[in-house]
Amino acid sequence: MIKKLNSENQLPAIVFAFSKKTIDYLAQFSAENLNLLDSDERKKVNCFFNKSISHLKDHDKEINQLIILKNLLLKGIGIHHGDLLSISKEIVELLLEKNLIKVLFATDSFAMGLNMPTKTVIFNSIKKFDGKALRYLECGEYTQMCGRAGRRGIDLVGNAYIFIPGKDD
Repeated sequence: MIKKLNSENQLPAIVFAFSKKTIDYLAQFSAENLNLLDSDERKKVNCFFNKSISHLKDHDKEINQLIILKNLLLKGIGIHHGDLLSISKEIVELLLEKNLIKVLFATDSFAMGLNMPTKTVIFNSIKKFDGKALRYLECGEYTQMCGRAGRRGIDLVGNAYIFIPGKDD
């Protein structure tokens, strides 16, 4: 689906998934199969990332999360969820603003406080676990996330897709 959206000039996109495990899996799978940046964009991401972590102690620069994140970002893929370090979230948010992240895998909390619109929104599921049970998205939640599709002053329209790969979902 991401390849198709890329060929139709519908990126950047946010893929909303409702578990950190799913986000990490989808991001890693996508990174193995996609490269959404050209060489100039990769250089910009690399430079920005290295500058962003330059103030960290050397051993902190080797945190596994930062290494994984950098590898994803160099492919044009980002992740955003509650288990990320603050510096990781900030790097992702700033690169998305600079249009250097073409696909962001995020939880629904990304849609709640941040004004980070993209051209397209994709739902990995229409059900989420709310701490007690698996339930369908409420209308307000769906609307809030769909509201990230379409960048004011840039896109004439924003698109939202529900992509549910399994027939059981």
